[in-house]
Amino acid sequence: MLFPKAQASTQTQGLPKVGESDTFLAATWSYLTRGLLIAALASMVPIISGVNPVLSIGSLVMVIVLAIALSFFTHNPYVYYAFTVAMGYGVGVNVSYYLHVIGPGVIFQALLLTAIITYGMSTWAMQTQKDLSRLGLPLFGLLIALILGSLGNIFFFQSSAMELGISFLGAGIFSLYIAYDMYLIKNRAYPTPVRAAFAVFLDIVLLFMHLLRLLAAMRD
Repeated sequence: MLFPKAQASTQTQGLPKVGESDTFLAATWSYLTRGLLIAALASMVPIISGVNPVLSIGSLVMVIVLAIALSFFTHNPYVYYAFTVAMGYGVGVNVSYYLHVIGPGVIFQALLLTAIITYGMSTWAMQTQKDLSRLGLPLFGLLIALILGSLGNIFFFQSSAMELGISFLGAGIFSLYIAYDMYLIKNRAYPTPVRAAFAVFLDIVLLFMHLLRLLAAMRD
């Protein structure tokens, strides 16, 4: 399994039985692992065959549509798998750009850092006795600030220093989001394993993208 098993928390009331919790976790890791593998395969398409503008726009539209659909079809793994394909293609478009501009070294560094941070944050969330659910509101506020800052830098400031700061902030936010979502999974706060896997999948992919941008900005 990608992550350690959940430990019972003495601070959380109404937790499921140990057997039920282990079953939920096992199903979540299974969906998460498959989603990451599917996304990795989909990301190879634009890298190997070149970026197709139509497919790039289509993948962006599908990411939005399928993310909304997953709010309603939380038990359907095929909607989740379709989302990972669309997301994977979008990641491949970005990776293809950095491969041509900077080279493969930054890509491997970003992948390694993503794996280390994901494991570290997951382990912390599974073992801590602190209530990490309190991170939800502050992280959401920081996420809104990140989005507004990114839009402002794209359309108005166009500052490389601001780009570096946004990438650093984004990497920090999604690192904490991994711990936050893993804590919620440990305590069965998500309705289904599919929905839980979707949350962590998105955290990991967005962490990787921000780390990639951060490393590229530092290289420049």
